[in-house]
Amino acid sequence: MSVDQSPYAVPNANLVADSSKDNGISQLPRFSAWGVFFLTLITLGIYYYIWMYKRTKVINTVCNKKIPTGLTNTAISLYIINFLMNIYIGAVGEGVDSSVIMVENIISIVAVILSIIWLYTIRNRLHVIENVSKDSKFWIGGILTFFFSTIYLQYKINQMIDEK
Repeated sequence: MSVDQSPYAVPNANLVADSSKDNGISQLPRFSAWGVFFLTLITLGIYYYIWMYKRTKVINTVCNKKIPTGLTNTAISLYIINFLMNIYIGAVGEGVDSSVIMVENIISIVAVILSIIWLYTIRNRLHVIENVSKDSKFWIGGILTFFFSTIYLQYKINQMIDEK
């Protein structure tokens, strides 16, 4: 009896992903844009980074063009450092050295720039996942992304999911 015919042999299984299953935008969680707004407000901006990190993880499993982990880790790290420095400066008060304030300002600016780059990278990957063109109703506008950030992106994600 050959190995292929043995009842004790490992069964042959087709491990190729089912192409009929949608691995696109529907893998992202549908959540209220108002929920994103209020959670970001209540958590003093922490949920903004949680939202972006969770969506990045899903996007990186779905999209061939990955969002660099160095970008995400650096942006989150700088946000945490900036947050802790603000607490320190607030606790010390008037006795804070001006060089500490200058370093905090530089970290804050770099953190904001990296967060904006990260936000637009997510926007770009959403366009790639859904193959969205500029004339599509699912196009995510750059100006609205800048002013409404994660709230607007979640709104557009919900719109894309609802269409499916």
